[in-house]
Parts: sequence; C-alpha cells; structure tokens
Amino acid sequence: MTASHNPTRAAQRFSFTFYLLPFTFLTLFLLAAAPPQAETPDDLIRRANEVLRSGDKDAADKLYATAEERATDPGLVAFNRAAVQFDRKQYRDAELGYERVLKDADCPPERAAKAWYNRGTCLLHRGGSIEVYRAAIACFEHALDSTAADEHLKSRAADNLELAKLLCAETAAAGLRSGRWRALEQATVPLALARGVNAAERLAQAFEAHAPAGRGREVFALARGVTDAELAAGADARLVDGLDAPELVVRRYAWRNLNAIVPQADPIRSRFDPDWSEQLRGDAVGWWRKQVEAGRIRRPGAANP
Repeated sequence: MTASHNPTRAAQRFSFTFYLLPFTFLTLFLLAAAPPQAETPDDLIRRANEVLRSGDKDAADKLYATAEERATDPGLVAFNRAAVQFDRKQYRDAELGYERVLKDADCPPERAAKAWYNRGTCLLHRGGSIEVYRAAIACFEHALDSTAADEHLKSRAADNLELAKLLCAETAAAGLRSGRWRALEQATVPLALARGVNAAERLAQAFEAHAPAGRGREVFALARGVTDAELAAGADARLVDGLDAPELVVRRYAWRNLNAIVPQADPIRSRFDPDWSEQLRGDAVGWWRKQVEAGRIRRPGAANP
C-alpha cells in the first residue's frame, strides 16, 4: 500500500471482501414467462444479486426484503441483504443479519463460515469498545475453525487483514479516529503477539501488506514495543522521529510507545495528538527532542548507559 492522503483513494484501498451466496434456480422456463408478482424467492435473490453488483443498493435491498417475506430459506436472503446493509455502512443492522443466519438450525456449514467472517468485519467497523473488537476476533476464529471454510476465507481471517487495514489507514476518515484506534489496537494486537511466533509473523506480514510502502516491518516493530536496551541504543530518537512521520500509523504507534515508556505528566504532552497537522504537532515534537538529548526517555528504574 502506498501512502496517500486522498480520502477517496484510501477508502478504495481499504474495501473489505464480502461474500454473496448463490441460489438454487430450478424453474427458469416457468419464471421467464411469469409476471413480477409471481417471482419466486430464488428469482428475487438472483435479481437482487445482479442489481447489487451493478451498484443499485436501494433496489437490491427492496428485492431482498421481498424475497425474505416469501423465502423458504430466510437465512440465505438475510445473508445477502446484510451485505447491502454493510455497504451502506449500517454495520449494526448487517451484524444482526449475519447473527440471524448463524441462528438458523438449517444453516449450511459453508454459509456459516462466511457469516462468521462477515459478522466479524461488521463488528470491526462498528467498534466502540474493547468488547466489540474482541467479539470481532472471536468471529474470525470461528471462521478459521470451520472445516467448511475455503483457503481464501481462512487466509484473510488468519492474517488479520481487516485489523491491519483499519490500524494502518492513512486518514481517520478511511480508518478509525484516534480513540477507537487505540481501543482496537489494545484489544487485538497484544493477543495476536501472544499467540506465538507463527501468529506474530502473520501479523507482521499483514502490516507489510497494508502499511505505507516500505514501512510494514517498522510498524510491526512499533506494535511489538521497544526494550530498554533498544532505547539505550538509539530507539528513543527513532520514536521521537516517528512523532513527525508523514504516515499516521507510524505517528500513532510512536506516541503510544512514548506514553508507555515515560508516564510522567507534563503540560506539553496534552498539546500533542498524532492525528493533528504537522504545524499543530510542532511544539510537542520539539519538547520530546529535548528529552532525547537529555537521555530522559527511559522507563522508571532503567539504567542509563
């Protein structure tokens, strides 16, 4: 991913894979001559899928709603209608749609695996609390545990691609505002790192895929944290440089690390936000550079070299 501050391009880069489900269409020769009011649920779903792919979300939603009223398999209709709601940014409604799919006792295993994945993506976008983000991760884990999930779905869930996209979005409009970004990061990244070497490497690869070009491993290192030895070897200056980086995700992680390392209060600290413009960040960055020169960016009790 290349760095960009164009919200439209950023939004295009961070689109999510969503799944639509096909239908069993057994009576084409009869339906072709039938008036619209006689359309079966299968035919309505087919038309709704086609209309959705052409970009008419309102028309697709109406067709799905009509199909749901007539359907003998309401879970299938709820699945596809939830995709429309997600595309409209109606994340809670879409999440509840996938919940209805999963509560269907007759839900086929392959549909359930995709519903778990899609529901997790809805939860990530809805956000708002650590509990919601953890519920999203649980949904991805259900998708991974499903024997019916195909390799593409498992790969996307396992590699935390949705998480990485949101954490690495280059504008708040394309990703998460500062508070929600912190909540998501705190609820998910430490858990991914704690799952072992393979999980950590998958997270590193996800950052490489979605962080600004050439900064993926650096972002992963910032997510992992900085040791006392690394601080003494010059990581303190690199963290402060990160406060002024052009990439939002680098600034956010540098700020998170510095706040964890140097917890003492100082009025200047409250005048910095990684989401602010370069001009507004300037005074606070200058203060932090003075702390580097004085050797003060150390954890309490850490020995100075």
